[in-house]
Amino acid sequence: MSLRTKLKLPKEHGAWAMLYVPMAVAMLVAETVNWSVLWLGLSATAFFIARESTTVWWKTTRNGTPSDTAFRYMAGYLLLSAAFGFPLVVLSKLYWLIPFAVFGVLLLAINTVQTADKEDRSLFGELLAILGMTATAPTTLYVARGEWDSSALWLWEINILFFASSVFHVKWLLASTTTRRASERDQAKQLGLLYHILLGVCLITGMLTHNFPFWLCIAFAPVILRALWAIAHPVQRVNLKRVGIQEIVYSLIFVVALAFSGI
Repeated sequence: MSLRTKLKLPKEHGAWAMLYVPMAVAMLVAETVNWSVLWLGLSATAFFIARESTTVWWKTTRNGTPSDTAFRYMAGYLLLSAAFGFPLVVLSKLYWLIPFAVFGVLLLAINTVQTADKEDRSLFGELLAILGMTATAPTTLYVARGEWDSSALWLWEINILFFASSVFHVKWLLASTTTRRASERDQAKQLGLLYHILLGVCLITGMLTHNFPFWLCIAFAPVILRALWAIAHPVQRVNLKRVGIQEIVYSLIFVVALAFSGI
């Protein structure tokens, strides 16, 4: 049995990037790394890992045969998450973490039900998951600085827009290389094209009006161009492993570019 199986770790490699990349961006923007950020990272990691066992527990419970093992792992990870987050709220008095924690629990419950009903791979389900995982951006910035300001929400929005790009991109790749109905392919193409054109127009407009820094456009340029290229040049077969590696490279460019953006 592998370590991943023993610890009930999530299988999705991309999800780990969605969790940690926003944290890295927030630390670079804050230009601060402290013990509070470490505790937040451990708390967020434990909470994220709890998703796997929570889903198994819910599925088995709904089928009338609740898994005690899944429940123990779920409870253990959630308690561990709370234990790491407790000092931040009580000792450091970072009270804005409370609504984010409530928000996280709500999204975990929704995602668990969606996964059990096999709806977590829907566009809505994946965008909702991104909304939750990228919350590490505003919370990390808040914890690093020790105070709340509007730039935390702005940083959250940027991360949501960046990772949403990968959702539309991958859905187009899969739709264009399978035997799905033409209507599904057309929908994936139209949504991906619309999203990335609007994203590009907003970024260019913001830069020309001096509302967005130049480096913000650089952060998004690779994912916009790769999406538009894929739509214009559909392929017959997709190597998902290679796509995953490419997305990691785009994420690194995103992190570095935002470090220079001065947000």
